Amino acid sequence: MPTKNPGPKRTKFERDRDFAVMAKFYLEGRDQTEIAEILNADRPYALSQQTISNDLKAVRKDWLNTAVENYDRTKEIELIRIEEDEKRILDAWELSRIPRKTVTIETRSDDTTERTVQEKRGDTDALPPLPSGVLLSALDRCRARRCAILGFTSYQKSEDLNAAIWLVLQAGYEISDPTRK
Repeated sequence: MPTKNPGPKRTKFERDRDFAVMAKFYLEGRDQTEIAEILNADRPYALSQQTISNDLKAVRKDWLNTAVENYDRTKEIELIRIEEDEKRILDAWELSRIPRKTVTIETRSDDTTERTVQEKRGDTDALPPLPSGVLLSALDRCRARRCAILGFTSYQKSEDLNAAIWLVLQAGYEISDPTRK
């Protein structure tokens, strides 16, 4: 089928509108010749199959660039979340290092005295004591998530965890057993 006389050139607005229509038809599985026929029947200008081909290349390139930008931004957001998680874990670790204080509270009513003993961390009623193994496991999960996002193979080996626990013990910290009451 012969194409129309080329006629006027498209404006930027018309080109962008054509991109959207071409993308829709392309995703529907229509071929370039069919897309050209549909658009040419409805436009004051003529588009060749080659123009459709070039425009679809530009559309696919734009899709790829957008996908890469979205992927990179999503990775960046997740890495920030992991960093925040690690900070909270390390804050909990620091809090767990504050020595416990035993506080005795006495209340008197009539002739009876009631004593209550409470354990507090520093001057706050902070978190319950967390076993070091829980904190190390949480940090390890953060590191494994980061490695997965960055495309590294998992760095974790059981020797690494054992070495980390040994360093904690060498530094003089206790590692409590969560199964022991």
